[in-house]
Amino acid sequence: MSESSAMVVDGNAAAKLTLQVPEELREQVGIADGELLIARAYQSRPDVMSFQQRARRLCPEIVVRIVELEELQTLEGQADDDRAQRLLGSRAEVTGLLRRAVARGASDIHIRVGDARTSIWYRIHGELVPTLQVSRDDGLMLCSTIYQGMCDVSKPHYNPLRPQDARLGEDVVRELGLYGARISTRPTDKGTLMVMRLLPGIKQMRPLEEMGFVPSQVEMMKAALWRRRGIMVLSGPTGSGKSTTLQAAMSWLLRETGQGIHLITAEHPPEYEIAGAVQTPIQVVDENDRGAVKRAWSEAITNFMRLNPDYIMVGEVRDGASASAAFDAAMTGHGVATTLHVTDATMIPARLRELGIADDLLFDPQLLHLLVNQSLVPTVCPHCATPWPFGESGNTELEARLQALVERTPGGRRETIRARGEGCDSCHRGINGRIVIAEMIAPDYAFMEIFRTRGKHPARRHWLTKLGGISKSALLGQRILDGTLDPALAERETGTRIGDDEQLLASEESFS
Repeated sequence: MSESSAMVVDGNAAAKLTLQVPEELREQVGIADGELLIARAYQSRPDVMSFQQRARRLCPEIVVRIVELEELQTLEGQADDDRAQRLLGSRAEVTGLLRRAVARGASDIHIRVGDARTSIWYRIHGELVPTLQVSRDDGLMLCSTIYQGMCDVSKPHYNPLRPQDARLGEDVVRELGLYGARISTRPTDKGTLMVMRLLPGIKQMRPLEEMGFVPSQVEMMKAALWRRRGIMVLSGPTGSGKSTTLQAAMSWLLRETGQGIHLITAEHPPEYEIAGAVQTPIQVVDENDRGAVKRAWSEAITNFMRLNPDYIMVGEVRDGASASAAFDAAMTGHGVATTLHVTDATMIPARLRELGIADDLLFDPQLLHLLVNQSLVPTVCPHCATPWPFGESGNTELEARLQALVERTPGGRRETIRARGEGCDSCHRGINGRIVIAEMIAPDYAFMEIFRTRGKHPARRHWLTKLGGISKSALLGQRILDGTLDPALAERETGTRIGDDEQLLASEESFS
């Protein structure tokens, strides 16, 4: 342990405590010669201030010195370089870096090699957190060690000047308790970027009931799965948790049937283990040939028809060919679940229409029977969250929406609305997890006919008023009022505003 990262603090003669600089603060804070060094550019950051307060509690006599970032980097440089050499010297040390990421719940590791330094970041609860800095040469060696020594690769040599893809070797991911880890690299203007996507093992996956869906949504999805006919489409932006929800849904179906059904998947590549499923990767010789990738999806689904499936999971509908193949599978009496990139549930039919699905198939609610859209939203830490600062947030439009939410909600109170805190010993950054905020439509014939003849907005109005639809906007309001979500973060992450439904329903346009 280097002096720049830790020091021993004398207690009241009864014990000694070690003050350790967290890895995510090593770029902003250091300890040298008994002084706590804080980079001037970061001294007002909540997590830095929180660490400074903790240091003073442990060691009231500690000297705090504000320094320029360059001075801190110089003092930290030798310690970082020594640490990097130890890290790069053995596969066990590299595994330790990965293990710490898994322990902290990171979904991704970013290694950014620049012209002078290499920075390592973890993505935790959707946010990038700085973790470690080493030299440029050590960063390149780190990338090479991971790619050439720990991966299953088609090209044996790491080339920082070309984009490359690989997967961590099976022995490595088993040791980490993961299902897999995808690795992608790309040259940058100053160096190279390596991103490792960590795919959790089956023991780390949560069931539908614990992901954030409300009980009525869980029951709606289970009912759709139990039919084992027609198509269920999960939608949302990249990083919204669609694949995770799909895994949880398929796992539930297999458990409920005692694995007595033949469920086969087409994935590019398989991301999560589904116990009891036959998981198959899309086979493509050249990943950069988009035409070949599209053909591989549709060919896989067509091939499944000869494999006697009961249920088919298609990782993603990417084009007209794969969409058409999915509908063909559903028309022959198979259950199909897939994903699509759209912004809300009522956009799903519109997108499938663009992909060439004929209206007589698209608007049959027996065929397309569940439309889901979801986002992942950070939840505030209950230990350090603060009351929402009405009148001081600087966002008058959001505060007006919050006030309207309180006024139209029976029992709604401004006092229960919480803002993200500065971070504490429980969370470090004011966030303690993420939950799904979703909307689900089980369309009836009227919904489909309204959509076909008059479009998205009239159909959405029918869903909200006649089918008892619970939208993402409505769920945002509920979760904000119970203090689970920071309003500003929630609107940003979902792309949905509080009160969107009320605006639609209050529109002067006649939908009748």
